[in-house]
Amino acid sequence: ILFILCQADIILNFRTTYVSKSGQVIFEARSICIHYVTTWFIIDLIAALPFDLLYAFNVTVVSLVHLLKTVRLLRLLRLLQKLDRYSQHSTIVLTLLMSMFALLAHWMACIWYVIGKREMEQNNPLTWDIGWLHELGKRIESPYYENNTLGGPSIRSAYIAALYFTLSSLTSVGFGNVSANTDAEKIFSICTMLIGALMHALVFGNVTAIIQRMYSRWSLYHTRTKDLKDFIRVHHLPQQLKQRMLEYFQTTWSVNNGIDSNELLKDFPDELRSDITMHLNKEILQLSLFECASRGCLRSLSLHIKTSFCAPGEYLLRQGDALQAIYFVCSGSMEVLKDSTVLAILGKGDLIGANLSIRDQVIKTNADVKALTYCDLQCIILKGLFEVLDLYPEYAHKFVEDIQHDLTYNLREGHESDVISKLSNKSTLSQAELKGNGNIKKRLPSIVEDEDEDEEGEEESSTLSPIHTRSTNSSQQKKAGSNKSYLGRNLKQLASGTVPFHSPIRACSSNPSRTKHETELHYYSRRREKNLKLHLSALTTSGPPDLSPR
Repeated sequence: ILFILCQADIILNFRTTYVSKSGQVIFEARSICIHYVTTWFIIDLIAALPFDLLYAFNVTVVSLVHLLKTVRLLRLLRLLQKLDRYSQHSTIVLTLLMSMFALLAHWMACIWYVIGKREMEQNNPLTWDIGWLHELGKRIESPYYENNTLGGPSIRSAYIAALYFTLSSLTSVGFGNVSANTDAEKIFSICTMLIGALMHALVFGNVTAIIQRMYSRWSLYHTRTKDLKDFIRVHHLPQQLKQRMLEYFQTTWSVNNGIDSNELLKDFPDELRSDITMHLNKEILQLSLFECASRGCLRSLSLHIKTSFCAPGEYLLRQGDALQAIYFVCSGSMEVLKDSTVLAILGKGDLIGANLSIRDQVIKTNADVKALTYCDLQCIILKGLFEVLDLYPEYAHKFVEDIQHDLTYNLREGHESDVISKLSNKSTLSQAELKGNGNIKKRLPSIVEDEDEDEEGEEESSTLSPIHTRSTNSSQQKKAGSNKSYLGRNLKQLASGTVPFHSPIRACSSNPSRTKHETELHYYSRRREKNLKLHLSALTTSGPPDLSPR
């Protein structure tokens, strides 16, 4: 079987590509053959020769020919070339090194037995009775006799004793119960001790390094824990803060095993880092918010996505803080609080942030965000986000529009007042509130009668949406001022009774000209009412009450 395997290996090597010194993979058959013939072919050919077939044909050969079998051992050098590939697997490397050490001890034990056997066969009157095999036979009460050809210890006992001696010599822990007495045995013992010193430095040195590497994370964890406790002790931190620090450190360590991904990837080129970060952040990049983004935009954006972690009871954001990122909840639960009131419960897949504008500088948060359980978060840094949107303006406007709809909770300061203003614009003053103003009640008796007009006016006002714009320039401020002045004039007319209000019942008259005149006045009256309602709805965010007439 070994012969067949060696022959098959030779054939495969003639068809196996190799890597040249320049780092290129060679596929040309002629180059592969030349490379194999000039490197490993001779060794593989000698190792594949069927030496065992010589016994089948009763061929008498010198015993030294069988030493050519040891050429097969040179094939193990190929294994050493590939050890670097498995160097990160500490257990595999440790097993290989110990196997090599055991194999070397086996070879040395075989040589030690051959030396003892030769000493017995030579029948030298000075050495035949002091060899290690002769001494072993006397100890186990199985001595040699008949010119040292009969008796003696069994092959099993002799091999165990030889292996015991070589392992003791290789590890420099000799006990002396099996010792070298003849010159040949002493020379071999010297060589064994020299080889043992080399193997001790090579094998056991690597074994020590591998064991240290296997427990390096454990050692680093305890080192950082000790540093953290020393920091707490030196600065006299309170017990509650100490407990929070230790819990956060232990939990984050269990999640990432102490690996800082940013530090690990900083030396990689941007192209490779983009592919890595896109894979790491694929969960947030698959949101509908980024469907219209190009691949180049996503690659650039992925470089600005960081991972964050929150322990139970920890605050992600406080009310009034400057919003630094948009947060995506990968796992866990969080709550949004304002004045100790729970506004929302957030979970996996929720997006927390604010509606953005290209001109935004600072966004203040309007509520607290607190973790209820252990939460994993991915956050898009706003500074990096704006840089990417500047590079891809065709996507920037789409992003600004879509994020308002994709946000689970909007943290922009003043966002609740916008919602409240929308609701307040849809509501009008009750009839009792209007009666509380004596002038209005006295001057406008037709308001009570114009119920149909009131209902129609309310339907029209309910369809009006509040105009939500930011006054970023002087023109908008002037426009707001003119609206206020117009509102003031309308209110003065309303208080003085100069604004005519007509009931549809009183509008019915036998005089056609008067009816036409009253109809026109009624039309302009409704136009002024609509304008007045529109101006009031646009200014509800400034604080004045809704005084729109019904």
